[in-house]
Amino acid sequence: MKFSEKEVVIGIIFLVIIGALLLNLF
Repeated sequence: MKFSEKEVVIGIIFLVIIGALLLNLF
């Protein structure tokens, strides 16, 4: 499956946000 650059950037930002939320919970 090939991802466009835009999708990759959105995915990375999404993971960063989820990671930040998890760090704030603990």
